[in-house]
Amino acid sequence: MKLKSLAVGVALATAASFASAAACTSTGSLGDLTPVDLDSFTQSFSSVGNYSDCRSFSISSPANALGLVFDWDLSLRRDFDVTSVSLFNGGIVAGATSGSLIGTDTTPEGLLVEGLNAGFGFGPLAAGVYTLVVNSSVVNVISWLPNGDMGYRATVGTTHAVPEPGTLALLGLGLVGAAAARRRKQQA
Repeated sequence: MKLKSLAVGVALATAASFASAAACTSTGSLGDLTPVDLDSFTQSFSSVGNYSDCRSFSISSPANALGLVFDWDLSLRRDFDVTSVSLFNGGIVAGATSGSLIGTDTTPEGLLVEGLNAGFGFGPLAAGVYTLVVNSSVVNVISWLPNGDMGYRATVGTTHAVPEPGTLALLGLGLVGAAAARRRKQQA
């Protein structure tokens, strides 16, 4: 009976990991973004649909990934929207993300300026390969406008991972404790 329960658990975990993979409508690589580094990419659209643009990158030391997405719509009808930015661990295999979802930022655009998303950030990240997915939606296309009349430019950067304040406080307490123990040992 325990073996059957274990098999069901493994099957559910495997299904959940595949369920979190994102199918990519376009793929590319940003290369090595080991901190401190910055890269950007542009995508334009000429047909109605939902899009998931995937860009993989690697880092060789712990880092935070952050960035901005600026979208444009020359029709001025608000027929295009960047709906979310997600980060997956792992690269791109057969047109889909190969790892599990780390997080999704669904920050509504237009918070400060129409078309400029408030930004996204993920971290701290360990050294490895990651895939950034920009999800967008085109609801209408005007035929007399040229191709590329709507799209976005995404800028992605990395910074050094900085420990949380709580981690630094625990480290400080540990050092104080070690110093006190050494002092007590020397006095004895």
